[in-house]
Amino acid sequence: MTTSPIPIILTLWATSVAHAQATTIDVARPLLALAIVVVVVLAIWRLAPGWLSWLGRLPGDLQLKRNGFTLYLPIVSALLISLLLSLLIGTIGWLLGLVATLVGWLGNLPGDIRIERGNFTLFLPITSMLLLSLLLSILVSAVAWLLQRGQRGA
Repeated sequence: MTTSPIPIILTLWATSVAHAQATTIDVARPLLALAIVVVVVLAIWRLAPGWLSWLGRLPGDLQLKRNGFTLYLPIVSALLISLLLSLLIGTIGWLLGLVATLVGWLGNLPGDIRIERGNFTLFLPITSMLLLSLLLSILVSAVAWLLQRGQRGA
């Protein structure tokens, strides 16, 4: 017995539309919290310029110089920043419930674990946290690149 994929696609579409209509999305609170965190970190970075001087100098960070060419790969520093951002975002999501209200699909991706039995709930948004960590790592890298480029021009 073969089934046509069209009814399955229509069912999935109807389910996602119903879920989107039933889910209220409160974007203001999480974006405000994220903006406050970014502003505080940038303010501390500007007021105390030496507090991040250890980044890029950790064991495992690579800096190769050959024939006037420099390759800089701060692998350990990038992993450490990614881990700290993941812990920060996970804590915010766990304590305040902000991450789940950011967008409707966040926390409902394949790979996110939700177990509810009686009065016990276990929620591990693994895929969502990895995606959010990746996006924030790209954002932080872009901001750091822009700040570094601005300091070179000055």
